[in-house]
Amino acid sequence: MGNSTTLIKNYQNGNCNVNIYDDGTRSIEWPKGELKSPVLPFNMDIKITNFCDSTAGCMLHCHEKSNPSGQHSDLEKALDTLSDYPKGAELALGGGATQSHPDLRNFLIELKNKEIIANLTVNQFHFEPRYYDLLNGFINDGLIRGIGCSVTNENFDNIKPVLENSASHLVFHLIIGVHSIEIVESILNKFGKARILLLGYKQFGNGVNYYSKRQKAIDDNIYKWYTQIYKLFKKSGLTLSFDNLAIDQLNVKRLLREDDWNLFYQGQDEGLESGSMYIDLVKGEYSHSSRHPSRYEVGNLKVKEMFANLKANYETI
Repeated sequence: MGNSTTLIKNYQNGNCNVNIYDDGTRSIEWPKGELKSPVLPFNMDIKITNFCDSTAGCMLHCHEKSNPSGQHSDLEKALDTLSDYPKGAELALGGGATQSHPDLRNFLIELKNKEIIANLTVNQFHFEPRYYDLLNGFINDGLIRGIGCSVTNENFDNIKPVLENSASHLVFHLIIGVHSIEIVESILNKFGKARILLLGYKQFGNGVNYYSKRQKAIDDNIYKWYTQIYKLFKKSGLTLSFDNLAIDQLNVKRLLREDDWNLFYQGQDEGLESGSMYIDLVKGEYSHSSRHPSRYEVGNLKVKEMFANLKANYETI
């Protein structure tokens, strides 16, 4: 978590008061002694395409099973689905090769008009000349708050042309079990400072078969992250964040004082206090998270109805 700077959005969600800052920080406050009870998600993971032409090898463990035959979603219909999503709430747009969706720019313009904060995940393979203007344009026009770079190798030269205009908006995505912990040092050596999101290893989609063939190597990799993650907390210029699966797999709570844990941890992906959910716009399905096996049909439902249904049908995995 970085240092909070300028407040850009404040809104009420159930009994929660939500503040969004320009460095990407989100703070949530609710009445003392009450359970956190949002009626809409604070953020959602949205899959906008199942198309991906990457040759980087990440298809082997891609839990979304994106591939060159994958389909794009109907983003015009998606705007209707998201019509009750609150101003200031966040969307993480993923895929697939997100930047390849032909209607993406118009979709982002509509989200900006609705004052919804969008973040875009892009495979490192796709930081290439044909997309430089597109990606920098999204940032410069205020259409996305951040770009998540799914790291596939240690050659970061292709990222520099995007970093020139968007450095403060770039977050490197690493998967424990796939990426070595040493790659963090490579990123810092290359750029001096970095924001990194650590993702847990998902035994879902292609991740199941990938794990079955490389179980020892993946388990050893996760164990190395587990035993050495504390060293990264002391790194100058490094801002670390975690998805909930990584928090569980690394048991991050053991490394923080209780006060710090209570300050930084914002809850599980699932359950009555959850503030997140997942929508696969390609298949027209929604769920607690992208790795949860239970899926429900979106149909004509809006976000509030879907979110309430997930809470009513909460089940652990």
